[in-house]
Amino acid sequence: MRRVILAATLSFAVLGMQGCLSLPKKVDEKPAEKKNEYFSEIVKFKGLSQTQIYGASKNWRNNVVDYVSSRKIIQADDSNKVLTIKGHAGLKFDNCMDCLSRNMIKVADDSFNYILKIEVKDHQAKLTFSNIEPRDNRNNHFYKDKNASIKNQLKNIVEGYKFHISHPNAQPKGASPM
Repeated sequence: MRRVILAATLSFAVLGMQGCLSLPKKVDEKPAEKKNEYFSEIVKFKGLSQTQIYGASKNWRNNVVDYVSSRKIIQADDSNKVLTIKGHAGLKFDNCMDCLSRNMIKVADDSFNYILKIEVKDHQAKLTFSNIEPRDNRNNHFYKDKNASIKNQLKNIVEGYKFHISHPNAQPKGASPM
């Protein structure tokens, strides 16, 4: 009887260890510095130098977004033409048929904070959005997919950036691209 119990215990132990060893290991796809990266896009500008794009990028955030001070939004201004900006955007509702009134929209705070890193080279800029922090993590029924809504809003910001860098004279003061 002892031999049967010992054999059963050993066989279960061997099978249990073999099962643990055969589990697939999770591979970290992104390096440590890119873990918080959410969305990135390269924007090309014909005929603009690195200095022109960099200066226009600084003016874009200073003129287009109505902030009290640019020191609060520009977190890093690198001599290598890298600009790091702290931003804030609101989401647009895509499923508002369920709203009883437009006033319901104002109840939920569905805005989010982000960090935008603009790396400028000749004729192009790479925009990288990271550290996306929704202000309200509750699930509501106003969005079919909140992540898709955030990504669409970030794409709108990129489109606004493209337009305002290509047309620097069209930048209205105090208007928000978001």
